[in-house]
Amino acid sequence: MTKLNRATRGAYVARKVLPKDIRSDYAARYGMAWEEKFYLGPSVSEHEAKARFGEWLADIETRIGQLRAAKRATPQPLTRQNAYALAGRWYAWFIARHEKDIRTPGHWKALGDILVWDVIRLHAPDTYEEHPGDHPEWDWKADPEVRAAVRPAIATESQTATFLIEQGITLSPDATNLFVDAVSDNLLPAFNRLEALARGHYAPDEHTAVFPAYEEAKLCASRLSARALFDLWIKAVQPASSTVDRWSAVFNAADRRFPDAVAISFLDAKNWMNGLISEERTAHTVASVWRTALKTVFAWGLRERLVTQNPFAEVHISVPRKNLERETKAFTQDEAKTILRAALLLDDSKSWHERTCRWVPWICAYTGARAGEITQLRAADIQQRGDFYFARLTPSAGKIKTRKARTVPLHEHLIALFAVRPCETN
Repeated sequence: MTKLNRATRGAYVARKVLPKDIRSDYAARYGMAWEEKFYLGPSVSEHEAKARFGEWLADIETRIGQLRAAKRATPQPLTRQNAYALAGRWYAWFIARHEKDIRTPGHWKALGDILVWDVIRLHAPDTYEEHPGDHPEWDWKADPEVRAAVRPAIATESQTATFLIEQGITLSPDATNLFVDAVSDNLLPAFNRLEALARGHYAPDEHTAVFPAYEEAKLCASRLSARALFDLWIKAVQPASSTVDRWSAVFNAADRRFPDAVAISFLDAKNWMNGLISEERTAHTVASVWRTALKTVFAWGLRERLVTQNPFAEVHISVPRKNLERETKAFTQDEAKTILRAALLLDDSKSWHERTCRWVPWICAYTGARAGEITQLRAADIQQRGDFYFARLTPSAGKIKTRKARTVPLHEHLIALFAVRPCETN
């Protein structure tokens, strides 16, 4: 039990240890992962200290209760109209949360300017740049790509996660995106209202009239299959196509074994995964592919409140150690020479296949890039800067492992090889 104590120097102190089941969620929302601490200086009277301690403890207990309720709640969908209705409730909550802040009008105006010019404006299309007068309403900001790009910044600034927890509402991933988009359309009016209040203008807020009434969703219990959970993960995370292809077989098999992903227990998961090991499927494959796929997707589903547990997180697969005949997986110098010499023997310039087999090994050897990153290069990705050439590897050309663009210099020998006809190269 949390108690109020007096330190040696007279200060009032207390500590509230956070329950294990909500620590990660509490840390994400409020910044503290293990405990909350209470402190008041020794000059405060005992009566006031007890009163303020009670308020502090009640606030923390309320947060814990709300987080637990959110974990138990079933994620609900939203219609577009309900998303804007919920944004109306957020608008009133956001104004009430900040209307008593001691902030200057310039503070709220600056936040509005940052939202418009540093968050949304950066994603304006080329047509707006060329003729801004043709887009007086900035309708392009409702484009799905623009919505997706600004959504993280909007969610952070508008505190939508905290709002949903306090309201006891749990939304599905798609509904969350729809709600944040609706908030995005009303965040600037919220800043404008707070600026007006900071100036002492307390006229009725006409903006509240734009919101429709919120209709409480009537949810019925439904089962979620492992494959359906995987499909939701694909839509949210957008992994590499090779990952989707390899993991699809895993979740198709899980679908046949378990009718309801939410009801899978640790024992069920353990027994099933151990039974997957056979002459055709090694323990290493089960551990590195099957368990990894299921653990990853169920961990995401747990964070999104789509499932109540991750039964694959603690499953252990014993993998026998292999005899390794090589000291390293890297090519030896002789092996590298063999591969590169063989590549130079391919000289049919009319064959896409032969041109790929000729140049990809050489470019990979000199750049350290992956073969997939090289084969998706476009002509515009090869750049010349002075006397040097560079390859620009970008996610816009295709999948990049880190999802971050990078520029790789092209070795002078590689440029020389391009300059020589294939039949003349040794």
